[in-house]
Amino acid sequence: MKIWRPRFKSRRTRRVKLEHEKVPIQKRTRILVGLLLAALILASSILFFPLEVAYDPPAFVEGAVSGEEVIAPFSFDVMKFPEEFELEQARAAEGVLPTFVAIRRGPVFEPILNRLDQVRGNLRSLRSILDSLYLGLDPATVTLLASPDSGGIVIHEARRLLDQARTLRLVGEADAHLIRSYSRVHVGDAEGETTLQTNQILDLGRLSDRAWERGMEHLGSRGADALADLVGALAAPNLAYDHAATEASRETARESVSPHRATILKGERIIDANERITPDQLVLLESLQDALVQRSTSRGLRAWLLPVLGRALLVGVFLTLITGFLRGVRPAIWNDLGHLTLLSSVTILTLALAGIIIRSTTLHEFLVPVPFAAVVVTLLIGNLSALGLVLGISALIGVLSGAGLSLALIGAVGGVIACYSVQHVFHRMEFLRSIIPITLGMISVMLGLHLVGVGTPWKVLIEDMAWLAGNAALSIALAMFMLPLFEKVFGLASNITLLELSDLNRPIFKRMMLEANGTYHHSMIVGSLAEAAAERVGANPMLCRVGGYYHDIGKIAKSGYFGENLRGGLRNPHEKLTPHMSSLILESHVRDGLEMAKEIGLPGKVAAFIPEHQGTTLMQYFYNKALELDPEVEELDYRYPGPRPQTKETGIVMLADASEAIVRSLDDHSPKMLRAALSRLFEARISDGQLDDCGLSMRDLKKIREAFTHVLTGVFHGRIKYQWQKGDGEKALGESKGPRVFHPELETAIGTRESPSGFTGSSPTSSEIK
Repeated sequence: MKIWRPRFKSRRTRRVKLEHEKVPIQKRTRILVGLLLAALILASSILFFPLEVAYDPPAFVEGAVSGEEVIAPFSFDVMKFPEEFELEQARAAEGVLPTFVAIRRGPVFEPILNRLDQVRGNLRSLRSILDSLYLGLDPATVTLLASPDSGGIVIHEARRLLDQARTLRLVGEADAHLIRSYSRVHVGDAEGETTLQTNQILDLGRLSDRAWERGMEHLGSRGADALADLVGALAAPNLAYDHAATEASRETARESVSPHRATILKGERIIDANERITPDQLVLLESLQDALVQRSTSRGLRAWLLPVLGRALLVGVFLTLITGFLRGVRPAIWNDLGHLTLLSSVTILTLALAGIIIRSTTLHEFLVPVPFAAVVVTLLIGNLSALGLVLGISALIGVLSGAGLSLALIGAVGGVIACYSVQHVFHRMEFLRSIIPITLGMISVMLGLHLVGVGTPWKVLIEDMAWLAGNAALSIALAMFMLPLFEKVFGLASNITLLELSDLNRPIFKRMMLEANGTYHHSMIVGSLAEAAAERVGANPMLCRVGGYYHDIGKIAKSGYFGENLRGGLRNPHEKLTPHMSSLILESHVRDGLEMAKEIGLPGKVAAFIPEHQGTTLMQYFYNKALELDPEVEELDYRYPGPRPQTKETGIVMLADASEAIVRSLDDHSPKMLRAALSRLFEARISDGQLDDCGLSMRDLKKIREAFTHVLTGVFHGRIKYQWQKGDGEKALGESKGPRVFHPELETAIGTRESPSGFTGSSPTSSEIK
């Protein structure tokens, strides 16, 4: 019958490097990577929290009660409202008087009047002169001028009126409206600029009116019309409107209007605490905010350099505290560049989300997902590292955003609760349970701040509670989405992934069960032993169980060379090999295991069990055989390549692996004998220095021994013999010839109707079954 075997990818030709073959990372490289990560965090703090918004004054509302006293940090001007400023500029421009320029010209009318006076009485000559001058007088006027008496009076009065107009200044018809609109005007001439009353300036209309009145006094209506007609024809304006000069004066007037309403001196109180905000005070507060923004953007390089230096100091303090915490509490995390990169990535991502939310006009600052960082770091590294990180991130975001104590406290409490609410999560749906305690914790802080501070309307409080509930839900949703990505990138595994890796239906376990059946069952027992011991000493039970399952997968490649896979009657293949070759085959299961781990995508923390469960232990049997052949053989050639266990979990699996092998070789599996064998094994590992780097104390080893004894006693439990096994029945069962007939009663010892050949005795009693 054809046996089904699971398919696997072809093994990569490039072999993985063992720990002693790797080039250690130099100290200089670690320092450079650390500085790069610090620079990225600083750049993120500047990118997502711009420097110009470092000071963000509270939002004051007219009629509300101020919760704090505001003192002017420096002297500043109170700005006018734009509408008010524009109105004042318009009024200033309207108040500027029009500017006229004097036109210097001689009395052009005098020669004309003299010629008309000479031909007075001769109508034909008079018309000839008028046609040559193109004066275009009315025919009635011409007829009156031809009269010897009346014409002389008209010419005489016209001369007087035109002389008066030249002396008082005369403007043209286009500029007459300016004279009528203003009481005074500016007049500029060679001697300078003077101001004249408009009642001293004539225009053509006024001059015609005066001529008509003068004519009425001396000649009647006919003479008045003729005089007005002649004066209007001969009048020449000697004053013109200067539009350019007037507009320049008006622009100067507009610029002279100050945009400042008042000046507030440094140290002056703008508003007191618990005081109702008036419209005038609101103007002062808004002017203060504008002055702060202007100062931050108008100082050039100094204004840019000082905030950057301050930001660098804040980030430096944050990184110093995190560094000190990790070096003191979790030195293994501090020495691992991968873990440091993960912490930096989570920090940068949290700062980015916080910056986007705080700068948004529609989102509330209480939505900043600090618990997200706590969940990710707790599941991938541990809750101690997560605690230190979220406390530092919360304080940093509170300072960078300007939100202060409230946002920092709420983020810190939410993050701390998240650390403890997800540390035992094994299923993705269990994430949802943590939303409730995170929400309640943050709401409690918010209510506490409300009770000790200025009262807030209940409507606002309810809205804030809703934002905090959204914070918890958003943090958990982001963590569920980002967790697989972080696991893949950094080669880490959460409890959820470990639970998935413990599924015995995975192809690697099916292959192990078919090709290395003894190793498979050995690994299952090692996983159970390690899990029970981890629960006693506070290690990660799930990681220990999964590490026990995978620690010997490298034996699949050469399963027949390992004792647990040898069947009775088969010859030991090591009998044909030299001790050194046998040691190389045993050592190869570490390298083969690491290659298989890489092929199936095993996380680094699980793959670490493959080399560390053997550590640098000595292959005692083959070393002794080699000594018989060559007394000068090097012991180092018969030790596993290591490294020694670096964590409690790998140290427990090392002990579990050796314990299962030793106990299986014992004939007596009583608790006393098991405890004695385990004690001897533990002492051998301690004296060999295999447990020096894993952090297991003597108290932990005692607890581990008791846990192993309890589990192994159950594994190798005793049973009473069935009735058919008594006498020579069991021996006869192995020596029986011919086809074997399956008898259920033989397997269960529950009654029998007939005894097979070679067995005697009656059915077992109820006391014997027990």
